[in-house]
Amino acid sequence: MLRYNYWKLLDIQTGKVESIPGEFTAHQQRVACSFYEARLNKLSVDVKAIHDWTLKGSDMLSEMSEAFGVAELTDSTGKVLASGPAFNEICYGSLVFCSSDAMKLLSFVPLIAASSSEDVYDSKTILSVTSDDAFVDVRDVPQRLENAKFASNPEIAAFLKTASIKTLKYSGLQVVSTSDGTVSSADLCAYLKNAASKIPGLECECSPNFATKEETTDDDVGVNDPQAWRQRAFELMNMKEVWRLSAPYARRTIGVAVMDSGLNFSDPEISSYRGFFRKRSGGFIDGGWNFLNDSSNFTSVNQHGQKCAKLIAARRNNNLDMAGMSSNVRLVSFRTQREDGHGSWWHMAEAMDMAVDIGVDIVSISLGEFISKRYADRVLSKAFKAATDQGIIVVASAGNHGKAADTHYPCPLPGVICVGSIDVEDTLQISNFSNYGGYVDIAAYGSYVYTGYNRVSSGTSFSCPIVSGAAAILLSMGVKPKYVPGTLIHNVNRFPSPLRPLKKNAGALNPLKAVKMAIDYPILRGAH
Repeated sequence: MLRYNYWKLLDIQTGKVESIPGEFTAHQQRVACSFYEARLNKLSVDVKAIHDWTLKGSDMLSEMSEAFGVAELTDSTGKVLASGPAFNEICYGSLVFCSSDAMKLLSFVPLIAASSSEDVYDSKTILSVTSDDAFVDVRDVPQRLENAKFASNPEIAAFLKTASIKTLKYSGLQVVSTSDGTVSSADLCAYLKNAASKIPGLECECSPNFATKEETTDDDVGVNDPQAWRQRAFELMNMKEVWRLSAPYARRTIGVAVMDSGLNFSDPEISSYRGFFRKRSGGFIDGGWNFLNDSSNFTSVNQHGQKCAKLIAARRNNNLDMAGMSSNVRLVSFRTQREDGHGSWWHMAEAMDMAVDIGVDIVSISLGEFISKRYADRVLSKAFKAATDQGIIVVASAGNHGKAADTHYPCPLPGVICVGSIDVEDTLQISNFSNYGGYVDIAAYGSYVYTGYNRVSSGTSFSCPIVSGAAAILLSMGVKPKYVPGTLIHNVNRFPSPLRPLKKNAGALNPLKAVKMAIDYPILRGAH
């Protein structure tokens, strides 16, 4: 994470420089006009009119002449320091903010910079290069520049020949092992952006390898599991009746991937649900995969993923701990998180590619982080689109920051069911920790939810697998994947939430109503 504690405000009319103290992070900025600090002194600004700015003196600004919206500079409390038309939102190097309303040039100069795994996972770069929508290997870009009679940066061209580069089969994303000691992420992205501006049809999207983290905060349901009485959430959803009604319609077993910290199938509550999946690309996956070290050792001391898996599918009526939502499942562990709960966007993208390769039905993701909409929509979204285009249902937690989930990814991505948390109470209300807003499709119980072995847990992390389990029930009944999200969302219990609003027509998960609809409307199940 880049962290800055000093700003300079330059009034271009008077030349007066004003210092603004305060601590800000690159992640918190919604900013404009990026270029390297070394070129800062070469910048000149010609004010033609209030809303017409021309920036000169830097070739890195040549493509930034068209404003795309309004940018804001905010401090760590969310206070807006300045706002105005924005030219670019890349947050690397020195930044210039052009406020035409105030006729001021706001440049921010990093005096103190430090890295933190909470924002950027490592120095690698995730990228997508296409030509007329067809995949292009980043290693071929230097040759394409030469073929088009343009000079290619020899240092970067040489680096790409020997760099460690990994490619995802289904989304076409690549990860390059960039570093400050070789070629930096910023330099590679600038190189690709320059290439795209010169070669017709070439599109290049670049992103740092941002970090992810788990979304946790630290009664009769009709089964004989000894702790089922503690599952108040299941009682409120009337799961006893859900299981009774859905059982006669069960047609198939559903493949559910739990993208998290890893699973331990020695736990008798989920041991019989360990899935074996054949890969379209050849080979197989037995139980799961560890994307942190590319191995089949996916177990973890961290119990976050285990709790989520048990909410989805802990075996019922086995005289053990608890009951899960669905019994007609095969589980696969996609371990993307370290023991401390942190992972990266690349691990997530790899896992989504694996989901397509082995043909799972559902991916349950109880993790995420706030990142730039630009990076998510243009880079990360490709990995998710590859999965949703195959009919895979993706369910993700909305996050536990108590604010709008608009940029808490992967929740806002198209095709993702974004899940907020409600308190385990008779009166429906959004949990005070839950993110909310127009991207939250549905809410489920996530406050003090029993997650096994005498533990209760809170967080949208635990709302998410409840919705994933409900989706698995519908799929097992034969409901077509394209109808599952709509069936769940149409049958929610709506409730007023003026201070923490959700998407229009969103509400609390009601699996009983959803199952009844699937029974009453056979067309949803492909029946006539």
